[in-house]
Amino acid sequence: MDAVAVISASGKPLMPTNPVRARKLIKKGKAVIYKYRPLFTIRLTERTDGDIQTIEYCCDTGYQHIGLSIKSRKHEYVNEQRDLLPNETERHNGSRKYRKARRRRKLRHRACRRDNRHDNQICKDGYAPSIRNKRDQHISLYRSYTEILPVGRAVFEMGQFDTQVLKAIEKANLCHKARTTSMENVTAMQH
Repeated sequence: MDAVAVISASGKPLMPTNPVRARKLIKKGKAVIYKYRPLFTIRLTERTDGDIQTIEYCCDTGYQHIGLSIKSRKHEYVNEQRDLLPNETERHNGSRKYRKARRRRKLRHRACRRDNRHDNQICKDGYAPSIRNKRDQHISLYRSYTEILPVGRAVFEMGQFDTQVLKAIEKANLCHKARTTSMENVTAMQH
């Protein structure tokens, strides 16, 4: 899974290599360090072209986590999980506290301001800020990898689940487990 992305001298992404070969190329002066993130990348100083296999970018989209795999037929170059919006509620606790304090104060009456809110961000593209952030994260992640790897195909897995049905199934399984456990306890007491 340790792979080093390779960029040609003309800026074209080539097939990834292993860290040992990349280290040798850097020592010989045939390559220089290009980037450290999202994947360690070297840029060749002499070679401008090379053979390229088809690499597939696979992404499992989720609200809080993104599963990512970049692979060819024989190798998997990247396998990672990115966390979106970690500890989002804690990040806003301070502003939430001050907002509550403002509402409790005895102040003069302020006129309603909803009429001057038509040009806000939600109206521009029709998405809520959290959904817009998720979309932008997916786009920037895809662009950052396609800039350094010769991605020929992209697959995004998008699943929509009925969470209430999943919770009902989970609850039914828990009830079934509790019943079987209690039946085992009763039979153990009888013996």
